[in-house]
Amino acid sequence: MKRLIAALGFMLLASPAFAITQISTAPIIVAGANRAGCQFTNVSSKSITVDVTLFEGTGMALAHGQFTDGPFQSDGIENTPNGATEFLSCVFLFSGSAKNIRATIEVLDSNVLPLVALPAS
Repeated sequence: MKRLIAALGFMLLASPAFAITQISTAPIIVAGANRAGCQFTNVSSKSITVDVTLFEGTGMALAHGQFTDGPFQSDGIENTPNGATEFLSCVFLFSGSAKNIRATIEVLDSNVLPLVALPAS
């Protein structure tokens, strides 16, 4: 009986409801005084906790944040790469379906106005 209960518990923990979902953006070039931002919106009907990391092309994390947002709330991080030209991308980790968030990487100019955005998938 104990083995059956343990097996059922393991099956529940391994089910998609407890799975960590990762979505990421393609790399984008950021140069000069421009900055990059990783932004997301929770489009589900429940609060969701999202782990957001901005990576450079070598795989080093430049910025990180963790946010718990209610339905239709948005959050994100940004970073200025010190005037260097870099390939940057964003990774978003959360529990649940990829349909629960919409996420992008944005390039912003020195006045924090958006120049371009790429969606995460």
